[in-house]
Amino acid sequence: MSKALETALAAVAVPWRQRKGSAFVEAYSPALNGWATVAEGKDTPELTGGDIAALIVSAVNGNRQNEAVITELVGALETCLECEGGKLDFSAEQEAEAALRKAGERTKADAKGKAKKPRRAPDGMR
Repeated sequence: MSKALETALAAVAVPWRQRKGSAFVEAYSPALNGWATVAEGKDTPELTGGDIAALIVSAVNGNRQNEAVITELVGALETCLECEGGKLDFSAEQEAEAALRKAGERTKADAKGKAKKPRRAPDGMR
C-alpha cells in the first residue's frame, strides 16, 4: 500500500490526530492531500499542552463516530413524522426500531467502556 493511500485511509477513520506527546493538533485536509496544524494545546498548571491536544482530538474523533447513529435516528424520526394521519406504517416502524436498537447498543457499549475504538493513524500518531 502506498504511503499516500495509507494516510488517506487513516484520515477517514481518524480525521484529527496528535503526535505522541506533542501539543499540536493536526487535521487531514483533502485539499492539501495531507495533514495541517489546526490547534496547539498550551500548558496549564494542571495539564500539559499534549494532554489538552489529546483531549481535543478525542472529542472531535468521538463526535465523528456518533454522527452516523445520530443521522440514522433523525432519518427515522423524519420518516415517522411523515406518516399519514399520525399512524406509523410498517416500514417507518421498522426503521425506527432499527435506529433505536443501534443507538441503544452504542450507548451501552460506551457506558461499559467497550465502544469500538477508532483505528490508529500510521507512524505512531493518535
